[in-house]
Amino acid sequence: MNTANRSFKSPPPDVTNVRSARRFLEWCVGEIGLGYHPDTQGAAYDPPLGESDARRLDQLHEAAFNYLGDDVYRVAFNYYMKKFPRMGKGSVS
Repeated sequence: MNTANRSFKSPPPDVTNVRSARRFLEWCVGEIGLGYHPDTQGAAYDPPLGESDARRLDQLHEAAFNYLGDDVYRVAFNYYMKKFPRMGKGSVS
């Protein structure tokens, strides 16, 4: 495992409603890339996030789940398909 912490290239958007929860998930796919999954704790990424970034990511995910429920997975998957179209075709309804 890489021991150097990474930090965000851009700050994550706040999650205050459904729209911002979607924007946050889009940010996650763009920021973290193919290793991103909504269930992954911030401290579990490799290279690891710094402690404050990992904690912030976890807080924002909790808020996103509060607004979107299990739709978090569908929304994140659809952003994957837009960003990485070679992974598959279409989207999840």
